[in-house]
Amino acid sequence: PILREYNFNEARSNQALEGIYSTVVLRDILQRNNGTDQATLQKIMLFLCSNIGSITSPNSIGNVLSNEGDIQTGKQKNIAGKTVD
Repeated sequence: PILREYNFNEARSNQALEGIYSTVVLRDILQRNNGTDQATLQKIMLFLCSNIGSITSPNSIGNVLSNEGDIQTGKQKNIAGKTVD
């Protein structure tokens, strides 16, 4: 509905979707889970959005997070699937 309201204008639609993402995904989840790392949450969301229609599991999410490592230190993290679960 919001995209139609903006007559499918790409710039305005992207701005609306970014606002929804920031509000619903980042702010709400981070508020509910005080110890959640925002960078890790963003990696998980990017992975899930990139793999819509594909089978995903806690192990596959853990593998992606381990392979990408910590952006700030450049070191790989070893994240088990049950940690993600």
